[in-house]
Amino acid sequence: MKIAILGGSFNPVHKGHIFLAETVIETLGYGLVVLVPAFISPFKRGKPGDRDALKRRADKRLSLLLAAVEGKRRLTVDDCELAREGVSYTIDTIGDITERFRPDGKPGLIIGDDLAGDFPRWRRAGEIAMCCDLIVANRTGSGAQIPFPHTRLGNAVMPVSSSMVREKMAKGEDWRDLAPERVSPPESDSSRDGPYEGSRDLSFASFIERKVREMLPPGRFLHSRNVALTACTLAARFGINEDDAFLAGIAHDMAKELSTPLGHGEAAAVMLEKSFGVTNKDVLEAVRYHTEGKSGMGDLAKIVYIADKIEPRRKTVDPRLRELCKTAPLETLFEEIVRGTHGYLERKGIVISENARRLLQHLEKNGKGI
Repeated sequence: MKIAILGGSFNPVHKGHIFLAETVIETLGYGLVVLVPAFISPFKRGKPGDRDALKRRADKRLSLLLAAVEGKRRLTVDDCELAREGVSYTIDTIGDITERFRPDGKPGLIIGDDLAGDFPRWRRAGEIAMCCDLIVANRTGSGAQIPFPHTRLGNAVMPVSSSMVREKMAKGEDWRDLAPERVSPPESDSSRDGPYEGSRDLSFASFIERKVREMLPPGRFLHSRNVALTACTLAARFGINEDDAFLAGIAHDMAKELSTPLGHGEAAAVMLEKSFGVTNKDVLEAVRYHTEGKSGMGDLAKIVYIADKIEPRRKTVDPRLRELCKTAPLETLFEEIVRGTHGYLERKGIVISENARRLLQHLEKNGKGI
């Protein structure tokens, strides 16, 4: 899949950011745009500030970004710069994103024309230009030039900025028209409470996405959304319903923060069925057994199991496994992931469940290997 990267402070995210990302997808053929919030931008260092305060503000910006991409499966968020802390440099982020997302070809790097003139002074600018396809977007309409090969996006300029949003907030003025819908839902929007009613232009999958986002801390939710998007990509490749894959992926950890005598996969499956009326047995099986698996799993369950283990936020995944996702048959890929997972648990001294033990025995008896 071709991916493009859009970095920035996103303080806060506004409609212009989302419009720009979607324009890149629609006009340049990218399959995914990764929004990367900076911990501290090199362009906006200001006062060093208290580390805890910086982290709180970063978590808030991340939460709003996750709300902004709700229901948008070709937009994702990555928190690698927040995890690194300190000043965020683009060259580091490009290497990190490329290693974990394994794009087809060079990633695109979206730069606003307000920053294009200063690009030669960026850290290792020449190296950035070599390892990325530069995309210069209209933010101010200045027409600033960049002395490296690049593509001009030619998008319309949306008259909105983060500073405008902050100014309206500070004055107590209505700022909702500047922000994506899910960042600032109207007060009359009752879709945040109660069961899904099949209306309000909110799909069931998006409804569950919102509920899960409200139940989990930002980092855990970001993992869940990455699993959902990875499962969608695998489902498309293997001819499985993508909506089912997204639903199972987004819901698989929804009970992770709850105190329950059940395992969190079992608890999430029960919640989906009893609280939200999900009757699709394939979805429920995928959620129930996503952690350790069991023998006899269906294709959707295998896909969600795989997605949970190799989604881009997991930084210790063998790159070979992510490449296998592009070419290997489902059974081969599943077997490789199961063996790797149980080997990891064994090295950590973690006792696996009876279901997991039987799955491994089944693979030892019937698996054909690579």
